[in-house]
Amino acid sequence: MDGLNGSIQAGATTAARRAGWYARNNPWVSAAVQSLAANAVGAGIKPRSRHPDAKVRDTLHALWDRWTDRADAAGLTDFYGLQALAFRAMVESGESFARLRVAEDVSPLPLAIDLLDREQVPMDLHRDIGAGARIRAGIEFDGSGRRVAYHCYANRPGDALAPLSLDTVRLWP
Repeated sequence: MDGLNGSIQAGATTAARRAGWYARNNPWVSAAVQSLAANAVGAGIKPRSRHPDAKVRDTLHALWDRWTDRADAAGLTDFYGLQALAFRAMVESGESFARLRVAEDVSPLPLAIDLLDREQVPMDLHRDIGAGARIRAGIEFDGSGRRVAYHCYANRPGDALAPLSLDTVRLWP
């Protein structure tokens, strides 16, 4: 065995693809994944303010409720739907990626969440980039070993409607 990380990376893509296939095509596995998501996330994990002033608390809750409807950068679901999708992706493929996006044109609630497919982060991208910095499995580390960026494909590989490109985009966490 070369090392634990090398062994994990060697089989990670195959294991994730198989798990995803079973979650989509085996009714028992699909029901188990759905049950896990329903029990872990339910209708959504909802924070509640404990601010001592009731008026401020009500204002915060109203802003939160407005934001949750617009939280998805793709506009397909709300914040609670994103939680369920992220959890389901974590169960199916072992991980889930979310990117926080700030839209300059949306004045009161500019923050949105963009879920990335696991396959958008190339597990086979390894490169030394100088000064001790390196990219391992699509994750960029600085000379101190801290994560500083992710390298992702612009579109999900295999998406028939997206342009074919193996170029990566550097995303900051």
